[in-house]
Amino acid sequence: MKAVFADPELFNALNKEGKETALMFWRDFEKCAIGLPDDQRNQFVSLSSEILVLGHKFTNGKSQTRAPAVIRAEELEGLKDRGMGIRLKNQAFWTRRDLQVYPGSLQAQMIMRSAPKEEPRRKVYLASNSSTQEELHLLEKMLKTRVKLARLVGSQSFAHMELTGKMAKSPGTAWSEPQTERYVTDSRI
Repeated sequence: MKAVFADPELFNALNKEGKETALMFWRDFEKCAIGLPDDQRNQFVSLSSEILVLGHKFTNGKSQTRAPAVIRAEELEGLKDRGMGIRLKNQAFWTRRDLQVYPGSLQAQMIMRSAPKEEPRRKVYLASNSSTQEELHLLEKMLKTRVKLARLVGSQSFAHMELTGKMAKSPGTAWSEPQTERYVTDSRI
């Protein structure tokens, strides 16, 4: 690639699509630390691999069973579901224990749909959408590794590194309100 870019005759011999493809490949190679010394490039590869592994573990952890919501029998007063609702209330009454309702279970779905009180619905929602300590640890480790990778290649942040060469160009642009103009072609609008 370097030889093609260094030789104007070779580069100009490429058609428009060939030039664009070559530039895209070159930008990708640059993002992958191709120009760094061997030890830094090896560190780049190692950090990139670690980020992929951590991301995979984090994503797979989301499918693991969550801790149950603890629902007291009195929180289910007025439950509209006559089938499962009655069974849950009877279970709590006869066992004299709070109910353990697992996120995603039929019981959780019924409570979210039928419980007239807000508190049991809130508990099921929080149990369904809270992260475990392990997930938080993985996420924190992945973010710290991303910072190391960005600093290795001289970027201000991982977001800056990822947006280099993209339309947004920087995190600030990505977060700013879009500057769109509206054209009205129909006078009735």
